[in-house]
Amino acid sequence: MSSKLSHFADWSRGWKELRREPADLRQVCKQVLDMWRERVPEECFRKSWHEIFGYRHNHKRGEGRGEQKIEGVFLGEKGESSKEHRLVKNSRLDPIIVKGVAHKMALATRRRGQVITDCLGILYLRAERHPLAVEVKIGANDLWFAVVENLQQVKMHRSNVSNVKEYFNDRDIPALRDLKGAWGMVLAPTDYFQRKVDLWRKSLSLIDYLARTTDARIMLVSSDNIISNGELRHVGGHWPQ
Repeated sequence: MSSKLSHFADWSRGWKELRREPADLRQVCKQVLDMWRERVPEECFRKSWHEIFGYRHNHKRGEGRGEQKIEGVFLGEKGESSKEHRLVKNSRLDPIIVKGVAHKMALATRRRGQVITDCLGILYLRAERHPLAVEVKIGANDLWFAVVENLQQVKMHRSNVSNVKEYFNDRDIPALRDLKGAWGMVLAPTDYFQRKVDLWRKSLSLIDYLARTTDARIMLVSSDNIISNGELRHVGGHWPQ
């Protein structure tokens, strides 16, 4: 893999190739690490996110189908600036607040290799605030694919801090002086994570490997209870400390 990927389409293609289920886990983990360390080509960045994003769900609560249904509940009704949820792990740990803010964020100026975040949120962790790139899944692709896809989104958010801050400032989101680097979340029904035991193991290994070697943080979160009580249940990957 080239150490200098100067064009956005080439850089994005490199990520796409890594979404395939790995035969040699150790080798592919190192390749993902190399991609994470590559600088995002500056030619792809929008100069501003002002009034570009922010589509809101236009259905009544619980309506819609598949991924759209989860996205709609995560974001809240049209007209809401944000929707609050509780991220939980077990009864011994206090819930962490997550807010859904925006929908279908096309992060690049280029159609070829475009990177789209299904939902943008904010993770409220003590005094810190982390932008949260959320990849929503129901049946499309597999878990490994989703994790690598989400990593690319997180990388683009972390590489474009000025636009991230501008976007939240435009929406009067409080305490942005404490805004830290973006994290990622794969949000899906529990059975999505349970389909292939081997892919579950490989995906957790990749997330752990990157958490030890980089600032990449990916959470795997069940959407099973989001409609009934606004609860996001952590099932694997990084847990915010």
